[in-house]
Amino acid sequence: MNLTMTSDFSCKSMALRNASQSENTKLAYQKSWNHFNKWCSDIGLYAIQATPHDVIRFFMVISGFDQSAEKSHLMFRT
Repeated sequence: MNLTMTSDFSCKSMALRNASQSENTKLAYQKSWNHFNKWCSDIGLYAIQATPHDVIRFFMVISGFDQSAEKSHLMFRT
């Protein structure tokens, strides 16, 4: 597959993905990613390099199961 075909495929797949989601869904995904990204940054991680363990820890913190973490700034805000 040459670069032009790859680029064309990427553009078409992005367009299909964007068309398959409502604006509210895209906003919710973006808000969730921003929240996770900030949490990672606050504890010294890069979100894109987070391990499954890091993701589980994040969910434990925001759900209240991790009592050792400061959660006041981590709760989702609508």
